[in-house]
Amino acid sequence: MKKNLNMKKISLHVFDRLVKIDSCIGKGRYVKSSDLSRKCNVSERTIYRDLEILKNVYNAPLEYDFKMKSFHYTKKFQLKTFDLSAGELYDLAVIFELIKSYDHNPYKTGQKSLLNKLRLSFGDEINKKIIDVREKISFRFSPVKRSDEKTFKIIENALFNEKTIEIKYFKTDTGNEVIRTIDPYHLRNYNGDWYLIGFEHERKKVRVLSVSRISEVKLTNREFDVPDSFNLEEYFKYSFGKKRTSKPLKVQFEIKKQFINVLTEREIHSSQKLRKLANGNTHVTLTLYELSEIKDWLMKEGTRIRVISPPELIQLMVKDAEEILKQYKHNNN
Repeated sequence: MKKNLNMKKISLHVFDRLVKIDSCIGKGRYVKSSDLSRKCNVSERTIYRDLEILKNVYNAPLEYDFKMKSFHYTKKFQLKTFDLSAGELYDLAVIFELIKSYDHNPYKTGQKSLLNKLRLSFGDEINKKIIDVREKISFRFSPVKRSDEKTFKIIENALFNEKTIEIKYFKTDTGNEVIRTIDPYHLRNYNGDWYLIGFEHERKKVRVLSVSRISEVKLTNREFDVPDSFNLEEYFKYSFGKKRTSKPLKVQFEIKKQFINVLTEREIHSSQKLRKLANGNTHVTLTLYELSEIKDWLMKEGTRIRVISPPELIQLMVKDAEEILKQYKHNNN
C-alpha cells in the first residue's frame, strides 16, 4: 500500500525525469549525478531525490559506486510506466492476438506499435502469456472489406478537426465513380466494415458511405460544425444495420416454436416486441427505416421464420426466393 500511495504523489514531470534517469543508467551503465543533472536540466539535489524515488518506490536495484563516483544498477532493471496484474497481462495477451487476427484493421499499425512498447516493458512476462493465449483462444473473423490505411487516416483527421473532405466514391448501382463533398460526422464499424456518416453537399443530406468504396480523399481547409440536431443514436435508432431511409416501417414476422430459443437468445433489434402465440410460436414486431437488410437476415433464417408484413418486404423475399429456385432449376437442367 505504501508503494501505491507514494506513486500517486509523483507528478508527471517528475516521472518523466525518472524515465530519463532509468534510460541513462540502464544496460549496465555507470552515470554521475552531475551528468543526470545536465540531462534533466535540474539541480543535483533534485536528482538525488529522484534516485531515492526510483529506489524506494519502484524497487530499482540502484547503488552508488564510490570508486567510479557513479550510480548503476546491480542487476537487470527497466522502469515500467505502470504495473499490470497477472490478469491484466493475460488480457493484454488476448488483445495482441485479437489485433493480429483482424487483417484489415486500419488502426493496426498504431496498435502494434503501442503493444510492442508494452511488450518491451513487460518482456518475458507478456511473452509467456501470449503463448498461453495462443494455445487456448483463437479468433476467426468473417471476411471484411479492405480499407486503405492512408485514406482512413485522412478521413479520421477531417473527422476530429471538423474539416470538409472531397472524395471519389464508387457507386455500385451504376458502376461509376463520382466526386462528392462531405462533412464527416462519425465513423462507424459494422460487422468489421467501416462506414462514414456525414453531410453530403451535393444532395444536401446526411449519408452513410462505405469507406472501402472511397478511392481518393482530399482534405480541404473548409471548416464545419456538426449540427446540434445530429444525434448518432437517433440516426440509427430504426436501422437494422448500417442503412436507413426517412420513413419508419413496421415489420412483423412469426418465429416457429422450435427455433425461438436460438433466434431470441440475443436481441434481434432494439425496437423488438415479442408476443407468445397460442400455437407456441412467437410474434415479433420491429420498427425499421429500411427493408433490404432485414430481408437478407430473414432469408438467411429460411423457413424458421414466416413474414407477415409489410407487403413490400414479402415481395422482396419472394423475388429472392424465385431467383434462387430459378438458379438451381437451371443447374439441374
